[in-house]
Amino acid sequence: MAARKSTTPRHGPARRRPGPPRRPGWPVRLVRAVFGLKRRIEVDGVRYKEMSTTPIDRALSPKGKGRKRYEVRFPAGRPMSINATAHRRYADLMDVPELRSVRYAEGQVRPGSRVLILGSGTGGMAELVARWIGPHGGLVAIDHDNESVRFAKRRYQLESTSFERGGPELLTGEIDGSFGVVIVTEAWLKKTDRPGRACNEAWRVTGPGGKLILIGDRIGELMSDPVATGTRVNPPDGGPTLTILTKPEVRRSKPEDLGLVE
Repeated sequence: MAARKSTTPRHGPARRRPGPPRRPGWPVRLVRAVFGLKRRIEVDGVRYKEMSTTPIDRALSPKGKGRKRYEVRFPAGRPMSINATAHRRYADLMDVPELRSVRYAEGQVRPGSRVLILGSGTGGMAELVARWIGPHGGLVAIDHDNESVRFAKRRYQLESTSFERGGPELLTGEIDGSFGVVIVTEAWLKKTDRPGRACNEAWRVTGPGGKLILIGDRIGELMSDPVATGTRVNPPDGGPTLTILTKPEVRRSKPEDLGLVE
């Protein structure tokens, strides 16, 4: 049975934080290119300095190098170098499609929930979810990429949040039903050796009545079993599709079920 489709989100988008900086007009780009001026960007006290004058969209285009390098200085601690790519996207500098889509899942995340993100990227999604769950919730954010995890730990110093590097093996120590909400991105699944098994693990640690939220237009193709039930949300801004599955509640045993009532 195909999943139910919905073109209108059930819950509207959350309050938006400032998006990535706008690309300057061509006169400004021309002056920078001629004089070798490198752009500096500051967001929430974090300063980014370009290491080349090539605009980021050109750098990541088929004609570019496929990456854009920046030096990042944080309010405290040593600076670090980052390389923005088509798959390693920094919310302060560029559009992150998964971040746009997950905003439409806000109504599925209750304050105080324990949430797991598999495919947290450079941390922008974790920052948003941390606002939803508040100080009494808990968040575990996992990604395969070392640079992304290192950056997220320094850029987003969030309460009750843990950024970890790895794959499904990190879930081995988690008991069944550990999380009220589990969010899985298609990008993270593609980097696992056995995507179907990873999805099964994500479902295992989703608690009764909890939500498994899959982000990606073709994520169903990576699963061992097709997504049979669930609600699909197609974000109107063109972000990846959300598939929301609810884990059934555990049925409480009645005395007669145990043979204790004649």
